[in-house]
Amino acid sequence: MAQRVLRSITELGPLSELLARRDVEEVFVEGARVTYLDTDGRLRGLAEPTTEEENRQIVDRLLAATERQLNAKHPLVQARVLDGTARLTAAIEPVADRLSATVRRYTVRDVTLDALVTRDAMTAQAADFLWATMQLRGTLATRAYGAEPDVAAWANSCALNPARIEPSRRNDPAVQAAAARLADRVEPGLARMAELAHEPLSSVEEP
Repeated sequence: MAQRVLRSITELGPLSELLARRDVEEVFVEGARVTYLDTDGRLRGLAEPTTEEENRQIVDRLLAATERQLNAKHPLVQARVLDGTARLTAAIEPVADRLSATVRRYTVRDVTLDALVTRDAMTAQAADFLWATMQLRGTLATRAYGAEPDVAAWANSCALNPARIEPSRRNDPAVQAAAARLADRVEPGLARMAELAHEPLSSVEEP
């Protein structure tokens, strides 16, 4: 009990640990009830019981660092909180029947196509289609850009260009052989990606 009182004074009460967790994307407050959404998309309830009064104090404390207030004059408020890492939306009567608040953390997800397939968010066929389409269009766009004379001249003189070949090595048989192998595989590779993307290669290459 003493720890809970201390947290309510110095931190964010029973929500202190929850709002500090990086695996929590969104916290929902409805009166005395608190639930949250984790990064796996699972909705969970807060194990520690709270009261609506406690939750209202937490909302007010979050707003204290902003220029916003939640009161009878402003029964609906939105503000960036937690040092700008999250957005708070809160409402009270008469906009809501009781305290209703959401704290949504700004997150950037690195979700792969394979992960979406695993979660049944898309089919494997759809993932293959998207991968092939992006690879195809990205490769052709890069090739077209690199073919511009001024861009090609700059790239061939830039030491940071990983594809740059030193002038002294351009007649090296090993380098020429590697370039020939690459050239032999580029067009068949593009053709296969175009097939996976269900898009004729000629139509993609058109300006």
